[in-house]
Amino acid sequence: MRMPSDLERIVKAGQAAWKRLKSEKSWNDWMAVGEALMVGREEAMDDAGIPLKSNRPPQGRVYNTAFGEWLRKNKLDDMDKGDRSRLFEVMENRGAVEEWRKTLSPAERVKLNHPSTVLRNWKAADALPKTPKPKPEKEIDRAYDEVRRLQEELDRKNHHIEELEAARGRESQDRQTFADLAEKLEPFLEGLHAQGKSNMTTMSPASVAHAASQLERLLFAYDVIPETKRIKAHRKRFEAGNRKLGVSDADMDEVVDRELRRK
Repeated sequence: MRMPSDLERIVKAGQAAWKRLKSEKSWNDWMAVGEALMVGREEAMDDAGIPLKSNRPPQGRVYNTAFGEWLRKNKLDDMDKGDRSRLFEVMENRGAVEEWRKTLSPAERVKLNHPSTVLRNWKAADALPKTPKPKPEKEIDRAYDEVRRLQEELDRKNHHIEELEAARGRESQDRQTFADLAEKLEPFLEGLHAQGKSNMTTMSPASVAHAASQLERLLFAYDVIPETKRIKAHRKRFEAGNRKLGVSDADMDEVVDRELRRK
């Protein structure tokens, strides 16, 4: 709470500033007058029984009478009512207005030195759309989102690398499989040649069927072809024979598989 001596000093400074403003305009003098008027308003509100923390502008016959007497007493009653009203509005928003004035050039601040022009230009500037400063919570959320995005991208890259390595492994395995197949085919073909059966046009139907069956089982053994009807028939025949011998299912699978895949 301000002391009476402080209030008196503010009012006297406002009176002196008002005298100067009649001959020369100065923003600092307007602010001094505004501070004095705020003191007079508070005194009139107190006389009228209006709470100082009221959100509405003070009004009423008692208040108007008290404030009018204060203006006459302190020789501030010859101010234009419109200028005084706008000065009150500036004082009520002084912090924001002064922050806006800091954005002006020195020449603009000298030019805009009256409450009416300052208030009008401040309102116009304040009405422009502004980019809101991001709240810390939103910045943290964006950071988490970015971390999640990067993690997902890293996971995709790692998955792609795993797929490439798996494909490389399959390619290497396929090369080895075909190398083994070639190694097995060579003696098979040499055997046919040694038996004079390299030209199937000279072979008997039974010999061609036997050679085809051997080749079919060889290709199936190396997963070059799927299981065919002929191989399924062989499997059923071996299974039937092994059941008669009392071979278990697990042992039967192993025996049948080995028999079908042998050359």
